[in-house]
Amino acid sequence: LDATTEEFTLTKDRSFTFAIDKLDEDETARQLAAASALARQQREVVIPEVDKYVYGVMTTKAGTKPAALALTADNIYTEILKGSQALDEAEVPESGRVLVVTPAVYLLMKQCADITMETDIGNDLRIKGVISNLDGLNVQKIPATHLPDNFGFMIAHPSATVAPTKLEDYKVHQDPPGISGSLVEGRICYDAFVLDNKTKAIYYQAIPSA
Repeated sequence: LDATTEEFTLTKDRSFTFAIDKLDEDETARQLAAASALARQQREVVIPEVDKYVYGVMTTKAGTKPAALALTADNIYTEILKGSQALDEAEVPESGRVLVVTPAVYLLMKQCADITMETDIGNDLRIKGVISNLDGLNVQKIPATHLPDNFGFMIAHPSATVAPTKLEDYKVHQDPPGISGSLVEGRICYDAFVLDNKTKAIYYQAIPSA
């Protein structure tokens, strides 16, 4: 019995810094407060970038990638079933599979007469972003801005991908030397990898470029 060791090197070391003047904070009735600005930076910049990168790695390394196809309300269910079949043939565990879709594709699913989604989802799954269940797939609806271009849908098992965050640090310094106000700093070191022997646990369907 041979064993193969994979070595991963994190390549994404990202940081940001900005200052909030004390007078500006006062003039905006603290609408420009450091805490709210940091929360917005995480919500609108950091999280979308990390999401897009991780999903980009997953779609690039997906073990099954059929040709780009225009998805409609008539064919969406059939195409999803093809993805499930591909994972079945690769002996991917049935429990825990996730179907990732954009809001536009989710709308097609809602319009498809053949699709019946189970929306009685436990709170533990809702915390993870699951909004419904389709044929045993946990459905996650992700904004298109957090996904690669021409994203249709992806079926994946969590065992296929590792996305470590080695360092995540955010700080607000009050009145540091040279600044009258707050200095906000953040740094995150992260990456994502698809295991070589788990690529078949990811099925990615792209749509044609506009």
